[in-house]
Amino acid sequence: MIVHFESIHIDLWDVIENGNYIPYDAKLNKIPKSQWVDEQNYILLLNSKAHNALQLALSEEYTKVHSI
Repeated sequence: MIVHFESIHIDLWDVIENGNYIPYDAKLNKIPKSQWVDEQNYILLLNSKAHNALQLALSEEYTKVHSI
């Protein structure tokens, strides 16, 4: 599974291991999407790719795994 995710993108397995990425400021408030910097957009793109790959690999089981 790790090889599959890394074949999509070398950093993708890190996203799987670390979970959903949500950008916060220093006071732990969510940062609005309009204020995201390139690095935050990049990580969110990887997050979306990870979700997509998991959904394709697990199909119906994804919902069960995702809700844990």
